Amino acid sequence: MKKTLAFLLLLAIIIMPANAVEKENVKPVKNVILLIPDGTSLATISIARWLQWYQDPSKPKLNIDPYLCGTVRTHSSNAPIGDSAPTTSCYMTGQPSRTGYVSTYPENDGDNDIYPTDPARAFQPLTTVLEAGKMLQGKATGLVFTCEFPHATPADCSAHSYNRGKYDWIAPQMVHNDIDVVIGGGVSILTKDMEDYLLANGYGVYRNDLKGMRADNNQKMWALYGNKEMAYDIDRNPEEQPSIEEMTRKAIDKLSKNPNGFFLMVEGSKVDWAAHGNDPVGMATDFLAFDRACGAALEFARNNGETAVVIVPDHGNSGISLGRKDCKGYDKLTKDQLFHQFSLYKLTAEGFANKVNSVPNSEVQNVFRTYAGFELTPEEMNRRRTGTHREKKPEQIQVEQHIQKERIEQRKERQMNQRRQQQRRSNN
Repeated sequence: MKKTLAFLLLLAIIIMPANAVEKENVKPVKNVILLIPDGTSLATISIARWLQWYQDPSKPKLNIDPYLCGTVRTHSSNAPIGDSAPTTSCYMTGQPSRTGYVSTYPENDGDNDIYPTDPARAFQPLTTVLEAGKMLQGKATGLVFTCEFPHATPADCSAHSYNRGKYDWIAPQMVHNDIDVVIGGGVSILTKDMEDYLLANGYGVYRNDLKGMRADNNQKMWALYGNKEMAYDIDRNPEEQPSIEEMTRKAIDKLSKNPNGFFLMVEGSKVDWAAHGNDPVGMATDFLAFDRACGAALEFARNNGETAVVIVPDHGNSGISLGRKDCKGYDKLTKDQLFHQFSLYKLTAEGFANKVNSVPNSEVQNVFRTYAGFELTPEEMNRRRTGTHREKKPEQIQVEQHIQKERIEQRKERQMNQRRQQQRRSNN
């Protein structure tokens, strides 16, 4: 799926103490926390905000809302639409690059280049903000993410390659870049040689070890979860994997002990992945998890008084919208009509499929009841048992999909009527 890229959210704030009203009281910035919700469009943020409010009316605003201040345009060096690699590379280095390039100078592409490029510099590695802060100012450095560690955005901060998919090139660079704190996915990608290097250089290394990470008191640590990527937040087993908020707090706690300050990048990686999968539940809930991580960073900055917090997506993805043409009368739909059923889903599409495929047929109905808020019809259950749905012609499937859509709408209407009756009874 192509990534939809236009004008995206930009937040750039410097938090100062409450008494810093006079110029002489303002402290210079010592720490920088960059938070990137990968693939997040403005519509994703809006839907997540509405969902949060619907589920908890005491929370009408996101943690980021008081600081929203503008938009930014991101792109590749030679194309208006950029993937995660060249866009975050630009944030890290100041230089737009090509699709798939990780903090590497692009080849010249003639008239296609959006800004002039120097052919003599093609394929040269570009120093990143993380690297510069460490080398020039002795700052501590950290990465927090929910994808695997050599994935585009974390790699953009700490590695260099003209091919984002070359994990065997990127992973060793990240390990040998001596980043102080790394927390995210990718257990299977960290080889024994890499782990041996980290251990020899004073790191605590934890693989799927939540208790170990929580107990670690070293200033240097790698903690990885999941064979590759971590689970979506709503699918996550909290006894096995930490939230992105917890990972952010852990990283800040360690990095803030450096007297020279620190640079930390936090990525809400899988908002983008859910967008690729057309999964609004994953998009909204993973963004809300990311917003809680933003809350942790903002809380630290308010208390610390010398920390800059920058919150900015690298690009937008999926073209999601709260209303659409074939949703007749969308401008008159109530909050219940829009968000009641949506709020009942307890898993992403991926998590739901894994759950259904892990239980016997006798338990499937209970899975739908528990995690989706509705039940399958006897006909649907029978098709699952017999697999006859795979043998149907396309036109038959279209008819059944239409019938199923009508059945869902009827179910919603019944639920609405029941709530109205309950409201009337309570008023009387």
